[in-house]
Amino acid sequence: MAIYFDEDRPYGLPKDKFLEFREAFDYFDEFYCSVLPVKKLEHHLKEMGYEPTEQELKKFQTDVDPEETGGYGFDSFMKMVAYILRTGDAIEEDLIKVFRMFDIDESGLVSTEEIAGTLKELDPKISKRELKEIIEEADGDGSGKIDFAEFKTMMTKHD
Repeated sequence: MAIYFDEDRPYGLPKDKFLEFREAFDYFDEFYCSVLPVKKLEHHLKEMGYEPTEQELKKFQTDVDPEETGGYGFDSFMKMVAYILRTGDAIEEDLIKVFRMFDIDESGLVSTEEIAGTLKELDPKISKRELKEIIEEADGDGSGKIDFAEFKTMMTKHD
């Protein structure tokens, strides 16, 4: 994976994002040695708001410390962060496409009835109670319409 350094978009990120992650790395660098311990990788990711799966964590540990030295530097940290952000962007793009399929009139809203109908088609055995719970949770403001933010939350919620 080739990551380039462009003065305006280091690691392919806007400069302000890059600086935020530089600040995070420095914050995690308790001993000011420019190396973070691999054993704290999961903790660092969670502090930044990312919940890695067990599989992702193993991949990241191998990627940031291929020689198994027990530590990783800023370059490895940024390559991992750039990967996470690109993956998140791809998921967001897919969710936008799916949402637009529901949003026939392009109003930016989808009725809860349309969502319920689709959920019933996908899982004919879904109970009315389960359907009601999903819809109520998705339609946080009780408007009977789901905007993209509510749709995204519904689709990405992990139990």
